Amino acid sequence: MNARVLTRLLGFLSLGMGAAFVAPRWMGRLLGLGEERPWLLRAIAVRDVTSGLGLLGAPDPQPWLRAQAAADVLDAGILVESLRRGRGDRTRAFLWLGFAAGAAALAGWLSTRREA
Repeated sequence: MNARVLTRLLGFLSLGMGAAFVAPRWMGRLLGLGEERPWLLRAIAVRDVTSGLGLLGAPDPQPWLRAQAAADVLDAGILVESLRRGRGDRTRAFLWLGFAAGAAALAGWLSTRREA
């Protein structure tokens, strides 16, 4: 799979995570975070939709890839904090922590590729 396809895939995944805006409590349960902070999930959803649109529509996706990598690191931190406090579903949170770490690594790597 080439860098351009992977960049577009990240863009579509970001748009999909934007579903948290309309269903933040459901997304909180899905991610293993619980239902306590719907405002946080809505803010993350706005960020994800913005990032997804930038990844899909910008002529140069490199700045958007760097922003996506940073956002995924932030998401990993939120999941770690939730795990530390013992909130939500630990199994789901660990799974999504792995996903966030992998997505951050992929976005960071893609941001160094000229053909992305």
